[in-house]
Amino acid sequence: MNNSLKDYVLFPLGIRCNSASIIKNDFNNTKESYPFSWIDIQLKNMLSFLSVPHDQITQYLTIYFKSFDKKTLRSSVDDTWFPHDFKEKKEPITAKYLRRFKRMYSLFDSGNDILFLTTIAHFKSDQHNLFEKIKSTVCNQVKGKCFFLTVNLYNFDSTDKNHINFYVPISDTWADYDKIIAEKIKLLL
Repeated sequence: MNNSLKDYVLFPLGIRCNSASIIKNDFNNTKESYPFSWIDIQLKNMLSFLSVPHDQITQYLTIYFKSFDKKTLRSSVDDTWFPHDFKEKKEPITAKYLRRFKRMYSLFDSGNDILFLTTIAHFKSDQHNLFEKIKSTVCNQVKGKCFFLTVNLYNFDSTDKNHINFYVPISDTWADYDKIIAEKIKLLL
């Protein structure tokens, strides 16, 4: 595989918390949280967020979080789940996510090469086209190289020029699932 992947910045690109958890716990990368780090979001919703022009993100997030349901921790707009955002209730959610988006834009503009990790719990045949649009949208924003590592985008392992997919059936626990994924990633780096 590409030996230079070890030099890429690891970036959790949802759609579950597993991506951020693996990067944090198995690769000792606890520096920053990004917009898709600790949420449960559908690919179509992620594409909507990524498609917002940078200069309009404040307005978009302000409107988006106005109808947030604090009881279910879900967006009333698109049902995205934010399970970690109200444990301490220290700050408004809009401000938190605005910082995370600005942090993401700064990384994208930095010229760093980025390895995007997306973990999907269960393979669904309709996800491929949406993920291809996400890849295209992200690559158009990142000034460095992009590499994508997905889990369960397909129900088989696959590799192409800038994308590897692992098929990993759900384990008995999320910790076991994360461990299997981390071990596969370590073989690449």
